[in-house]
Amino acid sequence: MQDPRYFVQQEGIALLDPVDPARPAVIDSAHCSFVNYEVFFFADTENKSRFDREPWRWCGVVTDPVSQRRFRPAPGAFHWEYGGRHYYFESDGALASFRATPDSFALRKGM
Repeated sequence: MQDPRYFVQQEGIALLDPVDPARPAVIDSAHCSFVNYEVFFFADTENKSRFDREPWRWCGVVTDPVSQRRFRPAPGAFHWEYGGRHYYFESDGALASFRATPDSFALRKGM
């Protein structure tokens, strides 16, 4: 899988900071966070830190890594951090499946 930073840069895609959409995002690893299979870039490290404390506030719709269904996480959603990423789940059963074998769900298989 290609690193999303390189793809965004190669394609010349301009992204906005999800915390402050009036500002352009910086496309590098210091300004990048992942939620489930989605990637987010930020204008500064302060906005990245705000996002990382409460990603559900800004991430929008994500894909449950177990069920592959799209949903919007809410405060108190089933959540686990693994491999430096936030993962949200639409059910406690999906969270339990992920925790039992996280490497089988952590990276998206196909598109």
